[in-house]
Amino acid sequence: MKQSSTELVVPNMNEITLYNDKQANVITIATELRKLQAVFPALDNDFISILAERIKSNGFTDQRLKDAIGNVIDNFTYQKPNISDIIRFDKKIKLYNAAETSKMVTDEGYRYEDFNHYHRNGQLFWIKKTDSEMYGISD
Repeated sequence: MKQSSTELVVPNMNEITLYNDKQANVITIATELRKLQAVFPALDNDFISILAERIKSNGFTDQRLKDAIGNVIDNFTYQKPNISDIIRFDKKIKLYNAAETSKMVTDEGYRYEDFNHYHRNGQLFWIKKTDSEMYGISD
């Protein structure tokens, strides 16, 4: 598989994010942060302002932002979340190097046919075919 030109890079070289839609725009950020503030009224304007800046700095897409806010609304059990509870949200797929793939084949019952190739920055990785099919990552 070739790297998509819209692929967003995550800090861990052995993972890719599933979010490849457009960068979150001001309207989406404002709408989602209003939802967050309605559900967590203890959040002050400084928190919201810093969170908006961190969302932009971390390159959130529209869908990742919506999913992150939805996740906090659905799952957070305390009075107010931290900025990191939102920023760290991402959906990722693991990329395996040659040694990891060989170990999975040798020790864990996988077959090489269970993987597709994936190229990133000139390096070859393997990705599980099940992930490839589930998330529409094509050769």
